[in-house]
Amino acid sequence: MQPPNPEKNLKNIYKNPIRNEYEGNNLISTINALNPKLVLDLGCGYNKYKGLIKGVVGVDGYDSNSAVDIKDTILNVYNDRIFEPSSADAIICFGCGTLGNGGKFGGELLSEKEHQELEAIRNWSKNGAIIAMIGWTSWCDKIDKISSMYDFTLIKEPVIGQVVSSISTPQLVEDCPPDVRYRRWHQLSSNFPDGTKLSKFVGKRPIDIYKYFVKNGFSDNALRITWWWRVQK
Repeated sequence: MQPPNPEKNLKNIYKNPIRNEYEGNNLISTINALNPKLVLDLGCGYNKYKGLIKGVVGVDGYDSNSAVDIKDTILNVYNDRIFEPSSADAIICFGCGTLGNGGKFGGELLSEKEHQELEAIRNWSKNGAIIAMIGWTSWCDKIDKISSMYDFTLIKEPVIGQVVSSISTPQLVEDCPPDVRYRRWHQLSSNFPDGTKLSKFVGKRPIDIYKYFVKNGFSDNALRITWWWRVQK
């Protein structure tokens, strides 16, 4: 089922110049210019690109929205061989909750589930396919290494695209070294506990805020990182 008004569903993205470039009009036109036969939107939610991007199929195992095309997880879809290898012209990963979510600074490069999901994404991708990603702050020191592991080439550099103030802000974790500071939150706010505004980081390089977080002892999942890869096979 197609969303009743796909353009309306992107109105908040269109208003943000950075998000519009990475997630909005520029993404839509770039993928449509490929004349795609298959575009996978993994973690599609309400399938907001349906009717805007050619050949899009929305996959979501955690959203009961009636607009979802395939209501299942990435790994179940992969293991069931619903899509052929090297069949996707582009893959959008803006709602994949496990990718870079809940990680920690200085921790393992990838969890086993993240590794399996990225293997599935690479398997589905044609040579030259575009992968549009959103991750969390905990990935900001890992993207280059992950790119090398999977033969992904960065074609749009990671930037902070969105402040997730609706979730809350990171809490200072006392007496704990930076490499083991886990995600913790305190009350809703648009500022860090030291008064720094979250909004100052929008559009900045993730590594800049990574250094700020480590220096000041904050945990990781307050800001969303967005970037694009191209697959090289």
